[in-house]
Amino acid sequence: MKDSPFENIESAHEYVGLLLDEVTEAQDQVREHIESLSEPGARQLEAFQLVAYKLSRLDQYLKSSRVILNDLRSLRMLLFEERERVRLAPDAMVRIVENTEISGSAG
Repeated sequence: MKDSPFENIESAHEYVGLLLDEVTEAQDQVREHIESLSEPGARQLEAFQLVAYKLSRLDQYLKSSRVILNDLRSLRMLLFEERERVRLAPDAMVRIVENTEISGSAG
């Protein structure tokens, strides 16, 4: 397998979190630029407002992505835990049967 920053769900979750932090910082900077503009009808103001809107949408998508990644991480843990229980179950059944046979033959 190729080395990738997304080798597992946790690393993808962490990466999306880092992106979200950067988007939040960019939103703060854009907000400051909007507040500092002196001409309310200026073309630059409209451009910054559009940037603010796009960053807001990106923020929403990244938050949704983090929730989905977190859900996938939880489901994976649940499935692996369940798989481990199923894998161990035959051994447990053998021990129960052996103990029953030992107890049954002594009586």
